[in-house]
Amino acid sequence: GQWYDRTGADTMRDKKPFERHIDPLGRKLFQSGPWVFKDGTRLYFYRRGIAYSGWGGGTWEANGGGTVRLTLCKEMVLTFDSVAAPTSFSYTVSGGSPGSAALMAGEHRSLLASSWSQGESGSVLRVLGEGPWHIDWPHLSKQPWAFLWGGVLAGPKELASYEVVEGSDQLRIRIPPGVVTKGTVYSVTMTGCYSFELVEEGGSAKIKGWIPMKHVSMEYTHYRDSWGCKV
Repeated sequence: GQWYDRTGADTMRDKKPFERHIDPLGRKLFQSGPWVFKDGTRLYFYRRGIAYSGWGGGTWEANGGGTVRLTLCKEMVLTFDSVAAPTSFSYTVSGGSPGSAALMAGEHRSLLASSWSQGESGSVLRVLGEGPWHIDWPHLSKQPWAFLWGGVLAGPKELASYEVVEGSDQLRIRIPPGVVTKGTVYSVTMTGCYSFELVEEGGSAKIKGWIPMKHVSMEYTHYRDSWGCKV
């Protein structure tokens, strides 16, 4: 699997050298999701060639021509239905059966495909496509979360939203009713290159969010590799 190193690029400032070499399809992939296999397993593509699924982590690389090499428990070659607006892919896998997956159905798909005035703001660029994020929610799934295009915030089971607070460079997360009983709003404060704190509106307790890094603690190594993979 692939991890961020301590010396990795700074999301607070850097334009991410990885992006200079990525093709248009690759850029679309880390801005969209979740992708869902037929058994319901979710897959996310993150910046810097990092992938994360319900089976664990791996790597991906855009090959050009609408194809991507994805390595989870096995190496897969994905062929997408479109480069400009991908919504599904078929795959072949060495030593396994071919299959397919698609963007999860739902209202969020229209947001992923729309123009977004906040998409180039500094606060959005710190989190858009980065990941996988671990968020220490008290009552929600903790990992992986992905900040996607259109203000879509997607988790292992949940969908929420994020936005730039008007007149500031700060982000705000909205958890809709149904995901939590009455819906909740959180302010987001970046505390480092790959970390932030959330504070619920009207509250003071802090919830931490971060991208696990190999130098933090080896207790996180189980996030790195895929297990129970069914491809």
